[in-house]
Amino acid sequence: MSTIKANTLLAADGTSTTAPSIPALDKRMAKAFITWNMATVSTGTLNGTGDVYGFSSITDTAAGNQLVNFTNPMPSATYVALITGNAVLNWIGTETAILGTSTAYVHVYHAENSTTVDATLVSLVVFAN
Repeated sequence: MSTIKANTLLAADGTSTTAPSIPALDKRMAKAFITWNMATVSTGTLNGTGDVYGFSSITDTAAGNQLVNFTNPMPSATYVALITGNAVLNWIGTETAILGTSTAYVHVYHAENSTTVDATLVSLVVFAN
């Protein structure tokens, strides 16, 4: 493990800041991330299968539809939500019209049989200012 010690840190534009406040890095770091199995969600239970950061609970609203609740609200509903899932699914994503500051809506659709389905592996990462 390495340690960096400095009294002053310079941003690319030459402006300085001091630790621990490094605003340029804050904007580039994930505000929340989780990996979970949609089929095993009990409403209100956070059942992440790996590291979980920034999410407090998951609400199952229907097959293939879940609300993932943030621990702390995002500053606005215009954040970036990146989502992945099982390779056999034809479409998985967040409904941008339904992104809220307190929740992200996850929807999984299987185009071959025109149904929404619970994915057994979903990962969601959120970036925001």
